[in-house]
Amino acid sequence: MGQDVGVRTFSREDRARYREKVRRCLDVFAEMLRESRFDVERPMTGLEIELNLVDEDSMPAMRNADVLTAIADPSFQTELGQFNVEINVTPRRLAGTGTAEFEEHVRASLNAAEAKAQDVGAHMVMIGILPTLRPEHLTAAALSANPRYELLNEQIFAARGEDLRISISGVERLAVTADTITPEAACTSTQFHLQVSPAQFADYWNAAQAIAGVQVALGANSPLFFGRELWRETRIPLFQQATDTRPEEIKAQGVRPRVWFGERWITTVFDLFEENVRYFPALLPVCDPEDPAEALARGDVPKLAELRLHNGTVYRWNRPVYDVLRAARTCGWRTGCCPPARRCSTRSPTAPSTSGWSGPWPSRTGRCGRRCRSAPPRRTSPAAPGTASTPRCSGRAWDTCRSPNWCCAGCCRWPTTDWTVGAWTRPSGTDCSASSSTAA
Repeated sequence: MGQDVGVRTFSREDRARYREKVRRCLDVFAEMLRESRFDVERPMTGLEIELNLVDEDSMPAMRNADVLTAIADPSFQTELGQFNVEINVTPRRLAGTGTAEFEEHVRASLNAAEAKAQDVGAHMVMIGILPTLRPEHLTAAALSANPRYELLNEQIFAARGEDLRISISGVERLAVTADTITPEAACTSTQFHLQVSPAQFADYWNAAQAIAGVQVALGANSPLFFGRELWRETRIPLFQQATDTRPEEIKAQGVRPRVWFGERWITTVFDLFEENVRYFPALLPVCDPEDPAEALARGDVPKLAELRLHNGTVYRWNRPVYDVLRAARTCGWRTGCCPPARRCSTRSPTAPSTSGWSGPWPSRTGRCGRRCRSAPPRRTSPAAPGTASTPRCSGRAWDTCRSPNWCCAGCCRWPTTDWTVGAWTRPSGTDCSASSSTAA
C-alpha cells in the first residue's frame, strides 16, 4: 500500500489501460478464491505504527530523512509528512506468549530508534494528532521527499479542481483551506493486520466493523488540531476531508468519499475489492508489466500490482489487504492480506505507549473471533441505519447519542477537566434507548 511510484504524468490512454488491468486482476483474484490458493495454515499478525517527530520544544521536527538515515533499519519508512515516520513490524504468530513477545520486540525497536533520532535532534511521539501542529507546518514544503506523495497530491487536486476546505465543528470550530494534502499527515494511527482464511474473512471483517465504534470511543486521543479543541477523535473528519477528491457538487450527489467506513455487511473478501474497483476511479494509474492471468496459469503467484495499488488509495476503516510473502499468497484485514494471503487491516488511534495498543489489541482480536463464531451479523442485509457513521459518532462524542447501533460508544466522553487523563463518563441526561439515527 505504500509502494514507491516515480514522478510522471498520466494520459487518457494510461487510465483506460489501468482500468482494464485492474479488472483483470480482480478476475484473477476471484479465480484464486475459488481455487483456495491462499496460505491459511500458519496465520500471522502484523502491525504498523505511525509516529510524529518533535524537537526539544515539542514542535514538529521536519527531519524524517535524517532520522531514517540515523536509524538505518528497513522496518522504519517515510510517511506523508516530513515530521512522520512509520515502523512496519514483521508479522508473527501470537499463540502462547506471542503477544508479550511482540510488545517486547516493538518496545526494543522503538527505544533503539528513539536513541538514534536524538542524535539528529528529534524525538518520536505516539499520539493521534500532534497538539503543537500549526498551519505553517502543513504546507507543500512539509511533504516527504518520496515522489509518491507529490504525485498523490497532484492527482487528488486534479480530481477536485479546487483547494481543500477543512471544516470541523466540535467544542470549538475550525474552518481553513489548504492547497496540499499535507493536513492528512497530522493523522497518525496504529494499524493491525490479521491474516485469516477466505472462509473466515467475512465473519472477522463484519465483527471488526461491529466493534469499531466502541474501539474509537475508548481509544480516542486527538482532541486538538491547530490549537482548537474539536472532536475527541478529530482524525476522523480531518483525514476524510484532507483526502477528499470530491468538490461540493459531487458530494451533494451522494458520491462516496475515499475515506470510507462502508455501508453493508459482506459475504466474502471479494465484495470489498470489487466495491473499491467499481466505486472509485484510479488516483495512480501505474501498470505493472506482469499479466496476472498468465502468471497464475503457469503456477506462479500473481502480484496483482494494479489491484493492490488501487486498494491502497481507498482508505477504509477496516481494509482488506492482498499481499505476497515468500512466494505465497495471503489475504487479511487492516485490521489487512498475506503468501498470497488475505489480511484484514484495522485503524486504531495511536496510543502514547506500547502497552496502550498491546493490551487492547489481543482483546479486540478476541472479540472479533468470539463474535464471528457465536452470532455474526446478518451479512446478507444492508447495514442498519446509523452503522456507517459509527466511528464519526464515537469520535465526536457529543452530549447526545446519535446512533442507535452504537449508543454506548457515542455516550462516552472525555472529562472536560483534563483531556490527558481521567475516566470515561456518560453525559447527564443521555437516553440511549431513545437516540436518533442521525449521523453525528
